[in-house]
Amino acid sequence: MRKLAIGLVMVGLVGTVAATSAQAQAGATSRANFGFGGGVTFPVGDFHTGFKTGWNAQAMFGFVLPSLPIELRVDGQYNQNSIKPGLGTGKAKTFGALGNAVYHFGAPAMPFRPYVIGGLGFYNVKFSGSAGSASETKFALGGGLGANFGVGTLHAFAEARYISAFTSGSHTNFIPITVGLRFGGGL
Repeated sequence: MRKLAIGLVMVGLVGTVAATSAQAQAGATSRANFGFGGGVTFPVGDFHTGFKTGWNAQAMFGFVLPSLPIELRVDGQYNQNSIKPGLGTGKAKTFGALGNAVYHFGAPAMPFRPYVIGGLGFYNVKFSGSAGSASETKFALGGGLGANFGVGTLHAFAEARYISAFTSGSHTNFIPITVGLRFGGGL
């Protein structure tokens, strides 16, 4: 958990420096942004058979392409789900990153701006508990819907995605629903 907190702080610092630098170079029309969020994670499919609803933490850095409603965004996310009662004790922890393309609907100045998101990357899935432990890092895909709320350079966001990590046997599939804050331009 300490490593996760340090990692999220580092991503935030790098994003702050990059966004501030980009904004200084581009004036008030900066296209770089960063954010943090958290929420609930719902296991689905075979993963739901053994694990309960859990929680997630997310950090992101994005860049909106000039004159287009498209953003390129990198997300780092940590999810934790506990084993269901009667199946022993333990947890599933997933940590990974996705490179995403985000298509924003409407004009950047709108106070409510929905988007669709899709991407690919890697997730480490670690199971540990009374029955033993296992860990593997695999290719992952994700896609979903979200919206930015706000004005200026501060935005709240809410999004839901379906993520599938291609673990051995059956895939580890889950739906993180995340809310948080984003800072920067182009949203």
